[in-house]
Amino acid sequence: MPLVELEDALSRHGDALMGVPGVVGVGETEFEGRPAVMIMVLEDSEEIRAALPETVAGFPIVVDVTGEITAFPAAAGETE
Repeated sequence: MPLVELEDALSRHGDALMGVPGVVGVGETEFEGRPAVMIMVLEDSEEIRAALPETVAGFPIVVDVTGEITAFPAAAGETE
């Protein structure tokens, strides 16, 4: 599956995934050599996993425990 389709899937479903309590981010990754949706979570729990789908638009879900994610301001001279 082309990466463009994964980007489209994230665009269409990202807000709903971010609405799951405990989810702190969504992104692109690979699973078994194929494009997949990465779901970043505060902690691994049965409740979070039960609230997440197994696939999004046919792409598998990969759960990554990252904890809280904090954005840092861009350094001088960098663009966002």
